[in-house]
Amino acid sequence: MLLELNLVKHLPKQLFVKYGEETGLYIVPEKSLGVLGEKDFHSQYPNGHQVEYSVFMLECVMEIHNGISGDRIVYKVNLDSETHLSILETRHAKDLYQLIDESRESIGKWLSFPEKTNKVEDTEIFIEKSLKRYSENNGYWAGIWHNGTIAGSIGFLYIDWSARKTEIGYWLGDQFLGKGLATKAVKQLIDHSFTELDLRKVEIGVASNNIKSRAIPERLGFTQEGTIRNYEFLQGEYHDRVIYGLLKEEWNSKI
Repeated sequence: MLLELNLVKHLPKQLFVKYGEETGLYIVPEKSLGVLGEKDFHSQYPNGHQVEYSVFMLECVMEIHNGISGDRIVYKVNLDSETHLSILETRHAKDLYQLIDESRESIGKWLSFPEKTNKVEDTEIFIEKSLKRYSENNGYWAGIWHNGTIAGSIGFLYIDWSARKTEIGYWLGDQFLGKGLATKAVKQLIDHSFTELDLRKVEIGVASNNIKSRAIPERLGFTQEGTIRNYEFLQGEYHDRVIYGLLKEEWNSKI
């Protein structure tokens, strides 16, 4: 069964749900949306518990998937007619690993995780950790899908609620470069940061020699705030990291 809710503008809050290790983490809309009320939830999933969590994006499409592991309720946001973002789940681990493996050399030139990702189980562990952080309201990773195929990933590396700031990370597989996908995805997370999460600042850190990746925050109006020298040692070479920052009022002045 597929249920579509045309949720334009803001979906104020959702209930984050976990009911059993084997079924993973699930999203269930608030009872005000008329899909699954609190009483019905507890009758169907007596071992579950609920905590409030901010909605992932604007213009959400809720999808209910009936599978062998139970009803799975996820959501996605369309970036354009061919591209969407969706929270990474463990069922995506195989495709995510294949994408990393195919682009291992180019991604590993700038980022450390390909060296630590040597089997599908490694991507499963990564996704499980991401979902745990999501449940703790401390960021998450989403997949970038293009024409039905996973093209890369983007996420909040953390959320500092006291300082009201976050950092966005992103990467794409080789065959999906040059299509503007990362720029669209970053723009969506910026919007989410300042509207739904009500944060004050977004940061992006990029290797100083990664010119294509640096072009994204520069294109979106970030300010280069400084450089951390010898930040990372990858493939036998030290890399400096350039830190970009964007304030809420700066972003609002552009839209």
